[in-house]
Order: sequence, then C-alpha cells, then structure tokens
Amino acid sequence: MKLSVIIPVYNSEATIALLVAKLQQALQGILFEIVMINDGSGDHSEKICTGLAEQFSNVRFISLRRNYGEFNAVMCGLNWVQGAYCVMIDDDFQNPPEEILKLLEMAETG
Repeated sequence: MKLSVIIPVYNSEATIALLVAKLQQALQGILFEIVMINDGSGDHSEKICTGLAEQFSNVRFISLRRNYGEFNAVMCGLNWVQGAYCVMIDDDFQNPPEEILKLLEMAETG
C-alpha cells in the first residue's frame, strides 16, 4: 500500500460520498486506501460511510461511540492505516483531493 488517506467524519452526510468519489478519481493509478472515522456524527454520516466501505474495496470505516474530537479521530485512523505515506484531510473539501498527489510527489523526492 502506497498511500493512506484519513478522513475524520463529523456530520458530513452532504459531503462525504462526493469526497470519496473525488479521491477515487484524483488518486487513480496509485495503490491507496481511505480510512474514515466517524466521530459521533448526529446525522446519517455513519450509514453513508458504511455504504461507501461496502462499495469500494479500498475504503475502510470505523465508528467511534461518541464525539471525541478531530485529533482523537485522526489518532484512531493512524492506528489502522497500512500505507507507506499518510495524509489527513477534512470531510468538507477544505483540502482539495487533487493536492494530495503534489504532497506525495514531494515526499517521494525528498
């Protein structure tokens, strides 16, 4: 596994499916995984994330019992990643998925 993408998920039923689709498109051609961690969302994020994990073989989903905060959700995700490189992105497109390839290229070239 070359790259792991951690996404802390909190009340993102309106954005998470589109984000996963954009990641699948932007990272096409490299071996990567997506690890989503539901941080106690009160909306339908858990149901949507479960469906995404069933739909895509490179997507894993972890659901926390309650809201522990973004930092703890990321730390949980770090315990599950398998990639040589890891990036964390927000669930609301604050970080464009297309930028991940630039980060990966910089990391590989040192």
